Parts: sequence; structure tokens; C-alpha cells
Amino acid sequence: MLPTFRTRRRAALTVATTISASIVLAGCTVSPDGKQLVGVGRGGQIWASTGSNAEWVPAGVTHGSAQALATTNDGDILVFDDSGLAAIAK
Repeated sequence: MLPTFRTRRRAALTVATTISASIVLAGCTVSPDGKQLVGVGRGGQIWASTGSNAEWVPAGVTHGSAQALATTNDGDILVFDDSGLAAIAK
């Protein structure tokens, strides 16, 4: 089971907040197989869900503002930020 979260729309950006309120994520994405969530938090910290145990782990940091975020079934993360396109291997 994936971590529980709620979403709300703010202009063109979807913001997701964990129920525990310990991590606030913007620009969330889900892997094509639906098993992993990834989002960007405060300070450009990238967070990834670890699957059924509903924990979030740090997965990297953006260089400036993230404009786009994607994840693969293998857990690799792609982020487009102020420095361009970067791949973050798991």
C-alpha cells in the first residue's frame, strides 16, 4: 500500500501533503506501475516513498526550482530544474 496523502489544486500546481504533516511536497509524480511516489519538498529536497511500509526517504536535491519531475518503475528519478535535466539513480 502506498503512503496516504491528500491533494489540492493551486493554480497549475498540485500540492500533496502527508497526513503526518512532517513533509510537504510540491510537484508530486507517481511511477508508471503506480508503486512509488516522488515529490519535491522544502529547500529542493526530493523525497521518495519506499512502498508498502509508507515511509518517505530523501532521494536527492534539486539545483534551484524544479519545473518537472518523473520516476521510473526501477526507481530512477528525473528532474528538470534550474541546471537543466538531471537523472538521480536510486
